[in-house]
Amino acid sequence: MYRKLYNTWRREKFESEEVQPLDHSFLRELSEYFGKMREELRMLDENTLRCRMLRMELEKAQELASSLLETRLNKIVWNTITGKSIPQNHLTKTETKIYRKLLEAYDNYESLKRGILEGKNSLEAALKDYSESEKVMVRFKTNIPSIVGVDMRTYGPFEPEDVATLPRENAEALIRKGAAVKIEAST
Repeated sequence: MYRKLYNTWRREKFESEEVQPLDHSFLRELSEYFGKMREELRMLDENTLRCRMLRMELEKAQELASSLLETRLNKIVWNTITGKSIPQNHLTKTETKIYRKLLEAYDNYESLKRGILEGKNSLEAALKDYSESEKVMVRFKTNIPSIVGVDMRTYGPFEPEDVATLPRENAEALIRKGAAVKIEAST
C-alpha cells in the first residue's frame, strides 16, 4: 500500500495541474492500512526494530497522505476560483460534495461583490438577487468547447460529467440542447 500511496502522491503533486483520477476505494484502503499499522504497533514491543520501522513507515505514509489530500483540495479550490471544471470521475464522492459547495460559496461571494459595486448595502440584498436568477449548476453530457457567458466570463472547455456553475441564460441554452442537465444544490 505504501508504494501505491507514494505513486498516487507523486502523480498528483508533480505530473499535472489537474486533479488526477483516484480509485473510489483508495481512501478506504488507505484508512484500513493506517488502522492495521496502528493495531500492529500496539501489539509490538516498542524496543524492537520491527516496531521502530513500522512507526517510521506510518509517519511517512501519513505525511504523504496529508500532502496528497491537501494538494487535491488546493487544486479543487483553484479550479473553483478560476472557473475551470473538474471531471467528476476524478473526484471522490466527498470531494464532489466539497466542490459543489465551493462553487456555490464562490458564486455567493461574487454576488456579494457585485452587489457592493452596484450600491446594494447588504449581503441579503446581494444574495437575494443571486438566488433569483444569476447562476445554475449543471453537469455536462457532451464535450463543449469554451464559451463566453452572458457575464462576459469564459467558461470551459467541458467534458462529459464535468460540473460547472454558469449564468442562467447559458445554462438553460445548454440544457435545451441536451448538452447538460441541471443539478439541484443539496445541503
